[in-house]
Amino acid sequence: MIPIQDARGRIIAFGGRAFGDAKPKYLNTRETSLFQKGSVLFGFHRAKGQLRDGALVVEGYFDVLQLHQEGIHQAVAPLGTALTESHLQMMGRFTKRLILCFDGDAAGLRAMEKSLRLALPMGFDVRLLLLPNGEDPDTWCMTLGATAFKELIAKAPDWTNFIINRALEGKDLRRTVDRMDALRDLAGFLAYLPPTPEQRELFASLAHELRIPLEELDKAIKARLQPPPAETLAQPVQAVEVDDLLRPLLLLAKDPQVLARVAAMPPAWWESLLGAPLLQCLLDAAGDESHIPPEALAQLRHIEAKWSVKDDAELVPDQAFLKVELAFVERERQALGRQLQDPGVMVDPVLSQRLQVSVAELLQRSSRLGKNLKDLRRKSLSS
Repeated sequence: MIPIQDARGRIIAFGGRAFGDAKPKYLNTRETSLFQKGSVLFGFHRAKGQLRDGALVVEGYFDVLQLHQEGIHQAVAPLGTALTESHLQMMGRFTKRLILCFDGDAAGLRAMEKSLRLALPMGFDVRLLLLPNGEDPDTWCMTLGATAFKELIAKAPDWTNFIINRALEGKDLRRTVDRMDALRDLAGFLAYLPPTPEQRELFASLAHELRIPLEELDKAIKARLQPPPAETLAQPVQAVEVDDLLRPLLLLAKDPQVLARVAAMPPAWWESLLGAPLLQCLLDAAGDESHIPPEALAQLRHIEAKWSVKDDAELVPDQAFLKVELAFVERERQALGRQLQDPGVMVDPVLSQRLQVSVAELLQRSSRLGKNLKDLRRKSLSS
């Protein structure tokens, strides 16, 4: 059994591999509100800080575990699914370079082609690391050694030869219909090549091989590009609801020390509050605004603008954290109070006694936090 963790390293599911030839070979926890396979990358919580040279996308969690053990910490893997747009958005916050390292069998080649169709329109620089037949990333790394494998990653070629070979495979270019099929297959990919002298040479060579004028190839490629959206007036940001307890933390988290305190704070204190996804975005991005999704960044800017007319004296880190903890304690106390009113609990003296003790402890904690908060406010007013 292998624990599956989210982007912050919290266990949200488990994966298992069958022994021998039993089916299914791999089995994950069923999907829940916390765990959707298409939105989780195995190993991402460790890899996200190591993506300076690009994300190495492999097929399975054993590949990731072995590669991390070999010091190749940029490896991640989808969980038995093809690479999704959600996966790409996660990686795109930290890098725009992808190295796809899938098996060299037919299924692996199809997965590479599908991943390219998703990644190229999103602006990724995609490299392909094709493995020898019968090899997996983990076994090939152990065969070559970590240093040699890292060199392969650094020198991984781009996707053009792979796509051209796939488009021409099995086609008789003496037949017009096969040449047109190849052109259609290629045009959707070649549109994403940057305009360089090498690109023009490649297009000229392909036009010659497909026996069409270069102008026709250019025309087919341009037709596959999406037209730019018409310019429209900027729309005002539609503000999301944010709990008053979280607003100060969202503003204060620009300070790395405050962000570190937020990361250390028990998630149960704030995850149920309105606006929690914005705080999660700050944590996932480690405070780097360039890694925050544009929609979330717009919401944070809106909150800053609204707060600018308020008294900055309210932006006191210790007070903000105390308020969040105090509110959590009160929610817990009220929840236990409701349990004590449950008929099934009322007839169970042992359980009822245990809950009453917990309520009393929470009351003491609430009183202590309230006193600390008053002292902080008094100190703030006197200074």
